[in-house]
This record gives sequence, C-alpha cells and structure tokens, in this order.
Amino acid sequence: MKVLLIYPNKGPRGNTPIGLAMASAILKLKNCEVELFDTTFYEQDGITEKEIGEKNLDFKKVDLSIMGVVKEKVNILKKLQEKINVFKPDLIAFSFLSTHLVGEEEYEMCKRGINLLEKVNRYKALTFVGGLHPTFSPEEIILNKVVDIICIGEFEISLGELVDKLENNKDITNIKNLWVKRDGKIYKNPLRELIQDLDTLPFLEFSIFNKKTFYRPYEGEIVRGVDFEISRGCPYACTYCPTPLIRELYPNQKYHREKSIKRILEEAKFIKEKYNINFIKFHDENFLTMAEEKLEELAPLFKREVGIPFVVEVRPESITKRKAELLREMGCVSASIGVECGNEEYRKKWLNRHMTNKQIIEGIGFLKNSGIRTRSFNMIGLPFETRELIFDTIKLNKEANVDSAAVAFFTPFKGTKLRGLCLKEGFIKEEDTLSPTRQDTALSLNTISKKELNGIMKTFIMYVNSPEWLYTLIKLAEGEDEFSKRLHEELKDIFYKKIHSSN
Repeated sequence: MKVLLIYPNKGPRGNTPIGLAMASAILKLKNCEVELFDTTFYEQDGITEKEIGEKNLDFKKVDLSIMGVVKEKVNILKKLQEKINVFKPDLIAFSFLSTHLVGEEEYEMCKRGINLLEKVNRYKALTFVGGLHPTFSPEEIILNKVVDIICIGEFEISLGELVDKLENNKDITNIKNLWVKRDGKIYKNPLRELIQDLDTLPFLEFSIFNKKTFYRPYEGEIVRGVDFEISRGCPYACTYCPTPLIRELYPNQKYHREKSIKRILEEAKFIKEKYNINFIKFHDENFLTMAEEKLEELAPLFKREVGIPFVVEVRPESITKRKAELLREMGCVSASIGVECGNEEYRKKWLNRHMTNKQIIEGIGFLKNSGIRTRSFNMIGLPFETRELIFDTIKLNKEANVDSAAVAFFTPFKGTKLRGLCLKEGFIKEEDTLSPTRQDTALSLNTISKKELNGIMKTFIMYVNSPEWLYTLIKLAEGEDEFSKRLHEELKDIFYKKIHSSN
C-alpha cells in the first residue's frame, strides 16, 4: 500500500513530531510505501509562534538560512495535488502530532489538514485522521465529507490493522479505536486498551522528513535534533489540559507508562547514529515522573552510551536536589517548568495545581545549582484574572530567578475543564476560533480588558527582567499610541541585549 502522511505545519521551522515518526515506523513495518507532504518550508499567511516569541523577547534570533532552511513561495494546494498525482496514495493520513495528544496546535493542524484535502482531488484515496480533535469531537470530524476514518486515542495498533485489512481487501468497519464511514453509515468501534509495554513499539522513523527539518535553534546556536519520548501519560489533572479527560477514557488502566532503560538507550543510540543527531528534545509531559532509582541507573548509562545534550519539561514538585544532579549528569542542558500563575490560591482553585511557590522556587534553584538552564511557562488571560494576579506571576518568576520566561495567552481548547467554565461564564462562545498563535486573548473578561492584556503580553518579559522602579516606564510601553510604540521598540532593543547577550 501507498500511504501519504500530511504535516500541515505553519511553524517557523521544522519539527519531527513523534506521532508522524511513529506512524511512518508502523507503516513501514507493514511494508507500506510512505511519503510525507510537509508544509513547513512553504510560505504561509499569518504570524508564526517564532515571530510572536521574538516580538515578546521570548526567543533569541537565529538565522537558519545558513543551513539552507528557508521558506519557498509556492501554491500549497497545487503542490499537494502534484504530490497526490505522482504518488497515487491508497491512504492519506494526518494530524499525528504527538503520541500523548497535545492541545491547541494539534487542533489547529487538524483543521488545516481537512481544509487542504477539501480543495484537492484525492482520487480513490481514503483519508484517516487521528489525534486530539477527533478524540474529543469525533462527530464533528467524521461528518466532514473528506474524512473516511478517524482514530480515537492511541493509533499505532489500529493503523497497523487498518492497512493490513485494506491490503487484503478485508472488512475495515470493525477495528477498535476507529470510526469508519462506509456507504452512508458510520461504524463506531469501542476503544482498545492502552499500550502498556512501550518497548513493543518500533523505533521512531525520521527518514520521511526533509533533512532541513533536523536543524533547529537552541540559545543562539544551531543544533541538529529530533523529538523523542521515554514515557506516555501524565498522572496530574490540570484543568487547562486535556489529559484528565483522556485518562477518563481508560478507567482501571495504567495511564502513565515508561520505556525500559534498555529500550531508551538502544533507540537513542540508533537515532543518533542513523540521523547524525547531536541534540534531543524530550516531549514527556513530566520527565521527572520517573522514579529516582531508575534515573540513578539511566543517567550514567545515557551519558556514556548516547552522550548528547537534551532538553526536558518537568513539574516543579517533582524536582529534588538529587534528581537535578542526575539530570545534569545524564546530559540535560535546559528544563522547562510550568509556573502558569504565580498566585498559590488561584493555581489551586482554578488550575488544580497544588504546588506551593516555595516548591517552585526551590525546584528551579535545584536545577540552576546543577548547571541546568531554566525556562518557565506562564499564562495570562486566565478566567477571572486581574492585573494584580498577573503581577503575582511576574513576581514569582523574579523570585525564582529563571533564566528565561515564556508567556502565552490561555487558550480554552476542547477536552478541558476550564473550557466548560469559560463557556458557562460567557468568556467565550462555542463557535470561537482557537489558535496557538493568537495575538490577543480568546476570552472576554470583566476583570481586565483585552487592551490591557495585550499591553502586558508584550511587556511581560521586560517586567520579569527589570527592577520594580522601572515598572512605571515599562507600563507606558504597554499602549498602542505612537509614543508607546516607539518606547516599546526602544525598550525591546535594550532588554533583548540584556536578556540574550548573557544567555
């Protein structure tokens, strides 16, 4: 069989999504011919996450064009049609961003993929859509005229079974995890159990990606990296995350699962050597969910047998002095920590995050003292949020002395408890468009205006990196009048040099 994977990426540079790499591995094990249509290197309308980050002082500018990473001006629909005409796929599949299902980015890519397929001639190819959006809105997706099959939850076993049956002209309407549309009828199959032994999965397969995809920026340098995972499933239940609802789909099953040390080492070594990789981005929802005893064993082995730097995401309350030391020994150079909101009471009541500010400050301190760069994730525009609450977040970042602070507008995407709250309170409407690259808040709040939120967004990192006596001046740069815009540009240049010259 011929399978065309589609990656409708609007981002500024390449990524190697774990889901796509796994889909390719599964399909090739089934002797399928697999190709990828990737829009990453095509110019597209709208602002990118990178451009927003640079505007808000989040990212250090890196010129990837020296490695040939540039965007082409093309007609994307024409390119896709040409790809289909030449390759003649039997199956077109898309929206595998991550095997642990991500949020609004996956949601947006799902819609972009469907939009592309609506405008081209697919001949007799079936279309298969998996990921977060069909998991939480299966009726919406399956009823689209261009969609033949959707997958709810993990896709690996179901996708393999699907291509086996298609290849052998067998009935495909009874495959677990799949909803199949045939002859005007929709066959809704039950979920299969979660894959408990992750070692049974094939190694991630990255040869489908353009070689330019591996080049990515890291703190002003260009590295050659891939995306990787050693576990699946988060044991926490943050209200802004879809994980709790995904977990509810699998009652009485172990949701957090980890690869064995042997498997982690073998796969990482294989990928490093096959694709000439010198950097890894781990996508585990909390890398330090791993027991300290396992990390004690893994860290020296990974350093000796793999020996390349990596970045991780961790929960503040999972960081101990010893775990931080082991992370550094293993090769970790940077860790991202979810701060989200700096007010303990708000965090506990509305976000279901029960760590204390002391734990956040202490955990970040353990990482910094071990020589690991720290990066905080923060949200503004949360339900019921005020200017005072936002400055609690700014204050906590300052007290924790993070090396880099990232900020984004809260987005109430489908499958989260906070979305239900936002709908109930009238902060959003069901039909509102969500996007990972919004330049303003998705919510209409009566506690703070969109104008004020926009002003704080563009100055947030300035506040984090300045003494309080400068706050009055920075506040003048929040506005949209000509004076404020000129002042913002001048301050942005000053703070860019201050923040990034030392990093």
